[in-house]
Amino acid sequence: MVRRSVIEETAELRGTDCEVIILPGKERDEILNFIEEGAVELIVMGAYGHKRWREFLLGSTTTHIINKSPIPVLLTH
Repeated sequence: MVRRSVIEETAELRGTDCEVIILPGKERDEILNFIEEGAVELIVMGAYGHKRWREFLLGSTTTHIINKSPIPVLLTH
């Protein structure tokens, strides 16, 4: 796991505003709560292409955020 400060320092060197925030709770709920606070203009998420049966059984945080987010979502692979 990459340390928070390494991520923030790397972004700063590239002239990008970045703040790593770690929140307790269920990921999809906490992400949507954070978005609704109005603190974000764009969310970037990883899309790994897990098998459909796994997504059906366990759900997908990324899919949930895409469907519920009031702001744009940029997917990366």
